Formats: sequence, structure tokens, C-alpha cells
Amino acid sequence: MFAKRIEQLREREKITQKNLALKLGIARTTYSGYENGAREPDLETLKKIADYFEVSTDFLVGRTDDPNMYFSEEYKKLHNMIDLNKPEDIKKVKLTYKNMELTNEEKMDFLAIAQGIFSARRSLNKTT
Repeated sequence: MFAKRIEQLREREKITQKNLALKLGIARTTYSGYENGAREPDLETLKKIADYFEVSTDFLVGRTDDPNMYFSEEYKKLHNMIDLNKPEDIKKVKLTYKNMELTNEEKMDFLAIAQGIFSARRSLNKTT
């Protein structure tokens, strides 16, 4: 599965094995071994390949068929739903400090501090 996927991704990007190997910092023969199934990359190289193609390592190794699953679905939902102007959104988020989860009251304090910082920066930017 891995060999087939990286070959398809490389061909889609219209990049040669040689040029991709250079970008990844590996020998062309090493990369060629990945595509023909003779070799498997170490974890760092696997991450570099995923980053280059902007896909998840799970997609590369066949754990998902979604090439766009670069971030988890939970992360995507969270990223799309937080509005710092809405306290109800802040209360949905698990915030921690030094491995201790913040209470809703502490989250509101945090939000107030953040809003103060943003307001001060905007005021400074308007005067300069």
C-alpha cells in the first residue's frame, strides 16, 4: 500500500524520484526502494514524505483512504468552531496549564486576559 501511494503522489506532483529524494535528503536508490516495496522508511523519513505531500502518515501506510486527513477530524471540528468572542465556545474546549485542567471560571479569566492583550495591541497599532 505504501509503495503504491507514494508512487501515485509523486506522479501527481510530476516530480522525479531523484528530485524528490533530494528534497527529502535521501539517496535516489533509497527512495526507489520505497516505491518498489524493497525498503521501508524510518519514522522521520515517513514524516518528511507526509509533510511534502501534505497528507497524513496514516494515509501513506494505508490506515485511511482520505488523503486530506492531514489533521484529525476532531481537530478540524475544534478549529472550525472556536470563537473567542463566544464564552460558550471557550467552555467547550479543554484547556490545561501544567497538566491541570482549567475550570470554566479560569477559562473565562484566560479569555479576559487574551482580549485585553488583543485590545492593547490594536490600540498601539492604530496610534503608530
